[in-house]
Amino acid sequence: HMQVTNLFDIRHLIAYFECHNNTAALQKLHREINEVERYAQRELLKIRPILFAFVGLIAFGAVGNGLLVAVVLLSSSMRKGVNNLLVANLAMSDFVLCVLTQPCNIRRLFFSTTSWTYGLALCKFVNALTGLNLFASTFAVTAIAIDRCRAVTQPLDRTLERRMRLALPLTWLAACLMSSPMLWFGIVTRDNTVSAGEDRLICWERTANEVDKTAKLAYSCVSMCVQYAAPLTVLLVAFVLIRQRLRRRLLGGNESASSLTATQTVRLRAEHRRQRRANILLALVVVTFGLAWLPLSASNLHSDYKIWQMKLDSSTSSESKTSMPEVGQKLKHGSSGFSVSLVQALCLLFVQTSACINPVLYGFLNENFRSEFCAMVPDCLRRRLQLLRPRSGANLEQGLTGGDASVGTGAAAELAHYAGIAREEEVKQDEGAVPETFV
Repeated sequence: HMQVTNLFDIRHLIAYFECHNNTAALQKLHREINEVERYAQRELLKIRPILFAFVGLIAFGAVGNGLLVAVVLLSSSMRKGVNNLLVANLAMSDFVLCVLTQPCNIRRLFFSTTSWTYGLALCKFVNALTGLNLFASTFAVTAIAIDRCRAVTQPLDRTLERRMRLALPLTWLAACLMSSPMLWFGIVTRDNTVSAGEDRLICWERTANEVDKTAKLAYSCVSMCVQYAAPLTVLLVAFVLIRQRLRRRLLGGNESASSLTATQTVRLRAEHRRQRRANILLALVVVTFGLAWLPLSASNLHSDYKIWQMKLDSSTSSESKTSMPEVGQKLKHGSSGFSVSLVQALCLLFVQTSACINPVLYGFLNENFRSEFCAMVPDCLRRRLQLLRPRSGANLEQGLTGGDASVGTGAAAELAHYAGIAREEEVKQDEGAVPETFV
């Protein structure tokens, strides 16, 4: 969320010097302010590479997620599977993150020296939109993990499959509820850390009193649990359950390996390779989520804790005189905002990286998605795109919804084949036999 730390209110000190007609101290203070402003500009220039990285990742993420949404929505066969709709839901959330939320964050982080002129309503909207987008993305990833686990462990339970359709509206409803406090926290206030001659407004978060600070800390703790800890736990549990199911299936095939023909032995070896690939993909999903969202969640919690701790420091410490060198140091830490902006920019960059990796993991590694995408493009480009398809032409990812062509949420349909449960007739086969779909 938006986080600007007001560590030192310079206007009160200026008013104090003016009230006591301390011209010498006032002039020295203004020199310190001007030096700090120049320091801020120099430091902000150092994070330009991060800005360029943002622009590149935003462009890549917008194109990748936009294509994934278009392929799913424009293909009638792909719209049939609930798993495909869940992937499109995640891609839509990441697309909004790329084209709307992150540009607003760039405006806030890299152009913070200009006044906020867009009003209170837009400030609250941007603040809440950031939270809504982040919660929606994490809840969408969680829903996909649950659906993958269901497809592998209970493939014939159509009741669960129908219930998973409710995850589409529930994802956004839960995200709206969790991000609604951000509407209340967002405010437009005067920047009290700049020189007195300026009248700069900033889009801030409410931290004016002890109640606000305590409420923000409590909200950050709840968000850390709901938006990071709980989804990561679900991903880990789903990974373990799927891996165990695949392992049991593979061990069942190994027990009768001595009676297999040469062709069946080749198929069994191919099944080993597919399981390794499935485990790698599942591990990548878990690791990507864990690494991408941890910095932002931890940074928000740490920032709110520091602000809450300032309340304790101000209530327990007595008023003391501040020397001019100390004023300069406080200004560098409070007015420039470089360290705060740098940390936030890096955290949001990790989130943006996740939005770029998701369409690759859930879409572009899928044979059906590539086939449908090639069918959508003009004939002049289709032959070039054929190079992206495997030469064998074997579609390892059909069958999750009964064998029809579908995206299958990346490796989800393939995992169903690995487990030997892609089709009902295969489930009825002898557990020791290798399914024909592994040809």
